[in-house]
Amino acid sequence: MVCEGSDAVTTLNDFAELRGAGGFPGVCGCVDGTHIPIRAPSKDSGSYYNRKGFHSILLQVVCSADFKFLDCFVGWPGSANDARVWANSPVGKMLQSNPDFIPVNSHLIGDCAYPLNTFLLTPYRDNGHLSGKQKQYNVKLSSKRVVVEQAIGLLKSRFRRLRYLDVSSVEFAAKLTMTACILHNICISAPDAYNDDLMMEGDHSEDDDCEDGSPGVSYDVASRKRDAIADQL
Repeated sequence: MVCEGSDAVTTLNDFAELRGAGGFPGVCGCVDGTHIPIRAPSKDSGSYYNRKGFHSILLQVVCSADFKFLDCFVGWPGSANDARVWANSPVGKMLQSNPDFIPVNSHLIGDCAYPLNTFLLTPYRDNGHLSGKQKQYNVKLSSKRVVVEQAIGLLKSRFRRLRYLDVSSVEFAAKLTMTACILHNICISAPDAYNDDLMMEGDHSEDDDCEDGSPGVSYDVASRKRDAIADQL
């Protein structure tokens, strides 16, 4: 589970040590989504046809600083975007209903495809007029968030069948993907040279359109939190 109990302290400390002192503070996990290519389903195949031009299901992961998956959610059609998958995932719903589940002064981080919230910090949208401190914030956030891209890259490099699941059932494709995620964590717990060779490959999939959250009290609070961290950095 994301950021729960004593594990949260360990995860926070691991992220604090990542990239050295002066990095992005309070990170207890990184979230990202990726496409798992599949054969065109016999039913509702159009929903699974993504904007990159192939059929897929979406895998959303939250990872720790050591590339383990803290949470996985898989099976949504490839035509959906990361923000929609997040809003409908168990972890997204849980945090929306109970933001205090994450320890005080901590948060997940994601790219601009995710909506800004107090429990999920994202970059400033680059409109060409970012201030120096906003640019610095984005750089620091990105330097931590790259961990989730590397984790997904490691998953797909170790379990290469995830690059195309030639199976007839979407449900079976989702089960295969979740099984690979579980095995990924087992492999990370028993590190070897293979991990080291693959860890830097990353997953450089194209981001969805940027989300900035819906105007309102929660967005205003999250925006002030983001600004305060930018000032701190």
